[in-house]
Amino acid sequence: DSNIATRLIREIGTLGFLKASLHQILLWPAVCLALGALLWYAVLAKIDADRIEFQKNALGHASTVAHAYAQYVANAIDQVDHIAARVKHDWERSRGKLNLATLAESGIYRGSQTVLVSIVNRRGMPVTHTRWNDLEIRTANLADRDYFRFHQNDRSNVLLIGKPLIGRLTGRNVMQLTRRLEAADGSFDGVVSVSVTPDYLTSFFAGSNPGNTGLLAVVGNDGALRAARIGAAAHQSSPPAFRAIPVFDTLQGSTFLEGKQWFADEQARFVAWETL
Repeated sequence: DSNIATRLIREIGTLGFLKASLHQILLWPAVCLALGALLWYAVLAKIDADRIEFQKNALGHASTVAHAYAQYVANAIDQVDHIAARVKHDWERSRGKLNLATLAESGIYRGSQTVLVSIVNRRGMPVTHTRWNDLEIRTANLADRDYFRFHQNDRSNVLLIGKPLIGRLTGRNVMQLTRRLEAADGSFDGVVSVSVTPDYLTSFFAGSNPGNTGLLAVVGNDGALRAARIGAAAHQSSPPAFRAIPVFDTLQGSTFLEGKQWFADEQARFVAWETL
C-alpha cells in the first residue's frame, strides 16, 4: 500500500508539470495542423489548376479536330454537288435525253458510297438513274418526298442535304443531296438526286484517331442528325448516338457535355463544332 501511495504522489507531480507546460504541449500539434491545412490547400489548388489546364487543352484539341472535320465534310459535299450540278446542266441542255445508266457504265459515278444518281420528273417519277436496268424501281413515285416538295416550291439554285431515310429507289439507308431542275421557261421540271450512304460524311474518322469513344457528327440547321460515328461504329436512329441534339447557336465553339443528358452511351465529352 505504501508503494502505491508513493507512485500516486509521483504521478500527480508529473501531471502538475504537464499542466504548467500545457501551452507548449499544444503548440506543436497546432503548428502541425496548420502546416497540414496549408499543404492540403496547395494540393487542392494544384489539382484545380491541372483540371482547368486539362479542360483547356481538351477543348482546344476538340476545336482543332472540328475545324479539320468541317473542311473534310465541306469537300465531301462539294464532290457530290459537282456531280449534281453536272447532271443538272447536262440534263437541261439535252432536253431530257440524258441516259444516266450509260454514263454509270463508263465509271463516272464510281464509288461505293455513291449509291444512286437519278433524275425525277415534275410529276415525281424517276425517268433515268444509274440503276435503270432494275425494273422494280422505275415505278416508284417520289412526289411526296420532302426534297421534291422543297425544290417544287423554291426557285433557288441550292443543294439540299436531306435527312437519312430508306430510299425508295435503293432500299438502303441513304442521304439524298438534290438540286432543282428547270424547263426552258424557268418552271419546275423535276429534281436531280445523288444518294450517298451516311458514312460518306464520317469516313474522316479513320484518319482522325479519336479513340473508341471519340464522336463525329453532322447536324443540320434544322436540328436533325445527318450522320454520326462513335469509335468505329456508325450511328443513325438505331442505335442512336445522341439522347438529345445540342443547340449549336454560334458559328463555332466548344463546351463540355454531360454523358447522361446528351449521349446514348452516357460518356461525357468535350465537344467542339464549326458551321459550314
